[in-house]
Amino acid sequence: MNKPRIFVSHSWKYDDYDKIVNLLGGRSYFDFQESSVPSSDPLSGSNKVVWDSIENKIRWCQVVILTAGVHASYSGSIKREIEFADSLGKPIIAVVPRGVERTSSLVGYATEVVGWSTESIVGAIRRYC
Repeated sequence: MNKPRIFVSHSWKYDDYDKIVNLLGGRSYFDFQESSVPSSDPLSGSNKVVWDSIENKIRWCQVVILTAGVHASYSGSIKREIEFADSLGKPIIAVVPRGVERTSSLVGYATEVVGWSTESIVGAIRRYC
């Protein structure tokens, strides 16, 4: 089976990215390729160069994961990533963090909304890859 190619939309200000990647990476039965931009490996260059690179990463992936906490609604970069993924017809999986009562308005772009559990996220990724 080919490894699913994922892009986790995130803001470095929040650690949901690390939580999602660690959650998925902690499962021995699920192997994936990830193309996001973690703070440990930032992109550099002009704004255009950075966004061109991010858009290429989204083009390459098979599915985009949105951590659907309300903070995502206030991040211009997350909104731009999600809107770009949507324009390409990429499946978008919105993951709702545990205990969250209000979610991001970006959930409206989601192909599927799942809870914060490895099985839910992996199942959704497999459905779209």
